Amino acid sequence: MGNVVSSSDPDFVDPNAIPWLRLRVDAQDGPTGGDKLSKTTYIHRANTTGGKAPAGSCGTIGGKLLVAYTADYFFYKAHDDD
Repeated sequence: MGNVVSSSDPDFVDPNAIPWLRLRVDAQDGPTGGDKLSKTTYIHRANTTGGKAPAGSCGTIGGKLLVAYTADYFFYKAHDDD
């Protein structure tokens, strides 16, 4: 789970794309003990294309709509003094 630290300027990102985000996370070891991302402090989603639901497509409560998108994800650790 993460908290949004910053989001992209809507004038910069394609209006049909989901926003770029920087999330601060409290990473943990995986359920089977994997620890490759355990020291992650931030996840940054950038260079997005697509991902927004078409207008008027959310009329069914509990329904699902799959919307394709692409993005680059960056995982990094903050300096100890952050």
